[in-house]
Amino acid sequence: MPAFEPTLDSADLSACIDARESAASLNARLAKADAFWPLSLDSQQSLGALFLSAKACARSFRFGGLGDNVLGLAWRLPNGVRVDLGGRVVKNVVGFDWVRFLAGSQGRFGQPELLVLRLRPRPEAEQVLSLSGALPALRAVARSIRSSSWAHVLDALDLENDTQGSRLLCCLSGKAAVLPLFETQAQHWAQEHALTLQAGLSLPERLAQPWARIQAPVD
Repeated sequence: MPAFEPTLDSADLSACIDARESAASLNARLAKADAFWPLSLDSQQSLGALFLSAKACARSFRFGGLGDNVLGLAWRLPNGVRVDLGGRVVKNVVGFDWVRFLAGSQGRFGQPELLVLRLRPRPEAEQVLSLSGALPALRAVARSIRSSSWAHVLDALDLENDTQGSRLLCCLSGKAAVLPLFETQAQHWAQEHALTLQAGLSLPERLAQPWARIQAPVD
C-alpha cells in the first residue's frame, strides 16, 4: 500500500490523513476500529496546524511528542515543491530525521499536506484526577509518581500553577478494573500531603498558550 495515500489501517495502527483534518474528526472515524489518536491541544484544530505549532501535548507524558507519532509527511516547500518524508513504519529513517525537525517549525519551511500517523488501541476507560493544594507538596507528589510504577502507565502528569492555585493533573487510561486502584492510590497521596482530590475531570485544552503548563517531566 502506498505510504502517502489517505487510508486508515486498524490492523497496522497507522493512518494517512489530510493535514486539514482535526483530532475530533479523526477519532470519530477511528471509533469503530477501536483505535485513537492521543495528541491534541484543541480537538477542533487541524492536525497539520498542531504539527506546525507544538512539539508536545498533555498525553506526551506516555505517548511521546508529535515527532514520535508522525511517521511520515507529504510536505509542500515554500517554493511549491512537494517532498515525501518518512513512511508507514515506526523505524523508517536513515540519517537526519526531517519529520522531527519539522515538528513545531511554525511554517518556516513549508506546510504539511498529508500526515502518516501512529495510532493507539482505544482504551476501555479513562480517569482524570486532580490533586490541588500547596505547590511544594504537589511537586513532592509529582516526584513520587515519577519514581513509581504508575509513571509507566499514566497518559498525562501535568503540574499547573496560576492565579487560581496549584494542581497536579493525572490521567490514566486502560482496563476499567485498574482505575479504582489508581484512585485509591491518589487518595493516599492526598492524605499524606494534605491535598484535595477531585475526580471525573477531563484534560484541559490550551491552544492559545500551550507552554503555560509545565510539560512532563514535571521536575
